[in-house]
Amino acid sequence: MKKYLLFKQKKVIVDEAYSLPNNIKPTSRKYEVKPDQIRRWKRIIEKEETVEMESNKKSRLQEASTSHSGPKKRDDYCYEELKEYYSNLRSLSRMVTVKMLCQEYRRLNPTVPITENALQKRIRRWLEKENIVQRSVTHVAQNTRHDASLLEDFTAYVNEQIRSNSLSSCNVVNIDETNIEFDSNSSTTLADKGSRTVSVRTSGSSNRCTVLLGVTLSGQKLPPFIIFKGKTNGRISREWTARGNLYPFTSVYTVQDRAWIDETRMTEWIKLVWKPFCIGRAATYLLLDECTVHLQGSCLNQLHSLGTEVDFILPGYTSKLQVLDVGVNKPFKGYVREQYECFMRGGQNQKVTRLEIARWIADAWNQITQETIKNSWAHIGIGHINN
Repeated sequence: MKKYLLFKQKKVIVDEAYSLPNNIKPTSRKYEVKPDQIRRWKRIIEKEETVEMESNKKSRLQEASTSHSGPKKRDDYCYEELKEYYSNLRSLSRMVTVKMLCQEYRRLNPTVPITENALQKRIRRWLEKENIVQRSVTHVAQNTRHDASLLEDFTAYVNEQIRSNSLSSCNVVNIDETNIEFDSNSSTTLADKGSRTVSVRTSGSSNRCTVLLGVTLSGQKLPPFIIFKGKTNGRISREWTARGNLYPFTSVYTVQDRAWIDETRMTEWIKLVWKPFCIGRAATYLLLDECTVHLQGSCLNQLHSLGTEVDFILPGYTSKLQVLDVGVNKPFKGYVREQYECFMRGGQNQKVTRLEIARWIADAWNQITQETIKNSWAHIGIGHINN
């Protein structure tokens, strides 16, 4: 976004400088830049415009060459599903490897006769085409790419949207998905100094779930939307009916093959959580990150039909601009971990169950205070509107 803004500003200056004869120096004095700089910008802009024209021409030719190529092959659909698999894992900050993608490819296309070595080469070529590369894990403290002016521009824009549309603070919402492991074990533990082996006992559960959380500018909390791993209308999904009186009624439950958010589950959330929230509200304003599912046209259309205005947080800036990431998700997961530690202290010789996780999530969400949520919005700089 920064590159686009700078390019646009340079183009305005160049256009003004060359709009009249002998206007370069007056323009350079007006904008406090050197005349030679304006001339260099002109050459760069002309070069970029030429490249863009060639790129557009190439794209049109490619579209024309493929417009009559017939229906998609099974392999094309396989790669689309593989991309969704990758995107969903990364949206939950989970590790993805070439081997994992190979395994998913074989699951999607089991009849393809190909050796493991050839398949890895095929996947690597696909990754190169998709601009997906091997990266080292980074931490928020190491992130120096955030531009202060973009942060200020975004918060100013959101505040103006709230002010100009006369939105109440209880109608401004941020949502986000977070991953919950059934075994919330830490990577560190207290142990005797000099111990050669340091092990940590877990319940033995490898399950996980996704929780979609939402908070308003006024500090209100939306019901947690919990996605467990399971088949639609299968045994696990029928569990809500069979044991519905045991599960906390303050949460909403669903299942998905891999326990993550997809278009179907997002549609369920809109129907079961967002639509009831919108009843009696003239207008609502929803802030989202650019997760693949959030960008689906069908989901956006459903939100717009409920009178919801949607805006997306700048890519790469969720740690600074997403309320849940800034001050809510961490204490929420901390409360879940406390419940897990109590469970392990009890000495149970059994795995963590869905019912326990559902109760822990409900209890943790209940412990998040209105003050915590309001402080998180204030930390970003969004607020100070009519209630």
